Amino acid sequence: MKKDKILIGLVTILKGLNDMKNFEWLKVRKSSWYYPAIFGILSAALAVGLTFFDHQFDDANLPSAIKPFFISVELAVQILNTVVIVSSTILTFTFSTTMVVLTNFSSQYSESLVENFLDNTVTLKAFGIFFGGFTYTITSLLLFDMNIDNEKVIVASVCIVYVLVDLIYFNGFIRAVINYIQPNGLVIRLQREAEEHLDIYERSIEGKEILDEPDLPSEHYAYQYSVLADKDGYIQEVDVKKVCQRVTEAEKSAIFHHVVGVFITLNTPMFTILSHEEIPSEELERWEQDLLACVSIGYIRTGHQDFFFSIQKIMDIGMKSITSTIYAPNSTLSSMNVIMVLLRRIVQFKDGYLIEGEDIDRSFVAFKTLDFSEVIQDIYDPVLNYGFDNGIIIKYIFQSLETISQGASEENRAKVVKYVENIQKYLEKHKEDHVNYHYEKDYQHFVDKNC
Repeated sequence: MKKDKILIGLVTILKGLNDMKNFEWLKVRKSSWYYPAIFGILSAALAVGLTFFDHQFDDANLPSAIKPFFISVELAVQILNTVVIVSSTILTFTFSTTMVVLTNFSSQYSESLVENFLDNTVTLKAFGIFFGGFTYTITSLLLFDMNIDNEKVIVASVCIVYVLVDLIYFNGFIRAVINYIQPNGLVIRLQREAEEHLDIYERSIEGKEILDEPDLPSEHYAYQYSVLADKDGYIQEVDVKKVCQRVTEAEKSAIFHHVVGVFITLNTPMFTILSHEEIPSEELERWEQDLLACVSIGYIRTGHQDFFFSIQKIMDIGMKSITSTIYAPNSTLSSMNVIMVLLRRIVQFKDGYLIEGEDIDRSFVAFKTLDFSEVIQDIYDPVLNYGFDNGIIIKYIFQSLETISQGASEENRAKVVKYVENIQKYLEKHKEDHVNYHYEKDYQHFVDKNC
């Protein structure tokens, strides 16, 4: 009977872990305490295990190969005390260095880039290793009274190995810090991050239908219910699989009206539930809770499902180069080159609603996709606002938009053309501010290529 209860408990725990949302598990893994907690627990357990081993072992039965690792109690205490001091120094230096880097990121680039440094695996593992070494040493000293009557112990020898691992990771941590504070390396890492998220998005829409909002079969459903947001914040992630599963099993339909990354406020319409039959109030309330539970909302924007967030981070770096305090237009152009490459992929995506479901007349889920008009406005409007009087930057904007339009669908190409026409009108309005740059030539070149 007792074994059955244990098995039931284990099954319940495993089911709970299996039901955990991907973005919740990702938050746990990306949190600053995850690796320190794991390494700290494992290190404390190792220290306890080796202490009991030292207390129980018989020197006569030990293999000769490991006997050199057993050292005297007096020397072991000295080593452990020294390691405690060294570990404290490394932790203090690491913390100080991290604070300097975070301050540099916030002031020189953007606060949104701080997340990338803290999410870096090398940084998080370095914290974990340092904390684990300190925990191991302290735990060993606390339990050392058990081995005070022994002639030799191994717990200090393992501590020396831990110090060597600490030094290796410390070197990697310093190299990571040096690489992260350099703009070029940071832009390249952000480009890779954006490309990874774009790959995920492309796989998610492959072979699926994207419809404009008027083409959604909403009129086939007699009853429609709006689900409102229950909090303020950014839409961080959406558990698409769970939303589709719940909607399909109930033979209903749902429309999700926002893209990941937008900021919403309380009582903003999030979902529209479509049903052929009237839904009782109690069941409708449960439906609302189930759907809202599939959406993660918070005040910190994340890039796991939001590939455009990584592109905006690159733009933050480029914009910093043409502000009044730092004027380096070539750095802005370097960032814009990377953005142009990424936009050449995005311009192929269709705007509208991504349809999940085989029979949309019976049951479907529609997720809003990113509007390309908003994309180019969010990218180029800030550059135009700060660099409209700089001929180099304006010339590059025309050239990059021309390059982007070449691989675009007809719908998105028309959006690019319209945006370029708006730029030309804006430049005409501020013609006296850029008398040394003849933008008409570049504008006409764009028109000849796309019209």
